[in-house]
Amino acid sequence: MQATCKSDLINVFFLDSLYLEKGTVALVVVLLDLGIAFIMYTSFLYLRAMQNITAVEVNDQDVTASDFAVQIKNVPEHMNLKDLKCQLWTYIEGVLA
Repeated sequence: MQATCKSDLINVFFLDSLYLEKGTVALVVVLLDLGIAFIMYTSFLYLRAMQNITAVEVNDQDVTASDFAVQIKNVPEHMNLKDLKCQLWTYIEGVLA
């Protein structure tokens, strides 16, 4: 036995007046799949753009140490710059602690 389709027409949305051929139905399904894939892709691109905007807004509202700078004036001449940085770091940590 072999299954055969009696008709080459398919009833669309169960309306008696709207029929499509089998080959047309396959084309419609493929076009709908492509349309849905395109909509999903553009939605994800939009979501990524909105996430980047939100990340920038949140970063601008948060106060971090990089938002501040310290300028030290009238530092005496020093021969070893690394040693001076170490001494200043130790002093400032002691003052702030």
